[in-house]
Amino acid sequence: MNPKAERISRHGNHTVQRRVVEILVVEGTSEKIYFERLGKIADIPIHPIDCKGGDIPKIRRVCENELSKMRKGDTFGIVMDMDNTPLADIREFDGWCRKKNIRLCISNPSFEVFLLMHYTDARSSLDQDSLEESLSHQIGTRYDKAKGIRLTKTMVSDAIHRGKRTIADPSTGVENCLSKPGTTMVHLLVERLMGGSG
Repeated sequence: MNPKAERISRHGNHTVQRRVVEILVVEGTSEKIYFERLGKIADIPIHPIDCKGGDIPKIRRVCENELSKMRKGDTFGIVMDMDNTPLADIREFDGWCRKKNIRLCISNPSFEVFLLMHYTDARSSLDQDSLEESLSHQIGTRYDKAKGIRLTKTMVSDAIHRGKRTIADPSTGVENCLSKPGTTMVHLLVERLMGGSG
């Protein structure tokens, strides 16, 4: 049986399968667009839910609502930016996520670190404006969060490779990401979604 499928019922002599869904609570538009595109190019059932902002209480409320609707076999993750969130709040939220079996993937300072990794390494000295300027340079036009970036499987593979040079171990990822600007954990989630070990 397909590892991304679950047997749900028998009809006559055949089995009907439902694909396991990756439910992702994301902080904003750029993340939602990225994961919708990733799902299409890799034929992965991803359901990104845009929180329309990244404060932890709001993300937690959306998660609690979505957890109540999960079906057997589905997986759950959160993609959020570090931004200006206090470290103690992120650590506490990481503990809550672990108790709920939710994979928390942080970017420091923002998701644009991961987007930039599709083209080049992200330097630790880049603030949000510099990240967007670097992305604009790479894509050849002004970066627009509402439009995202073009994706190919090769670009995704390159981003995973670049991300693993800074954070390779999911078990220490949150602490490493919090202490190192220009890093992300999103590549570990994407690697797992693409069938790797992340």
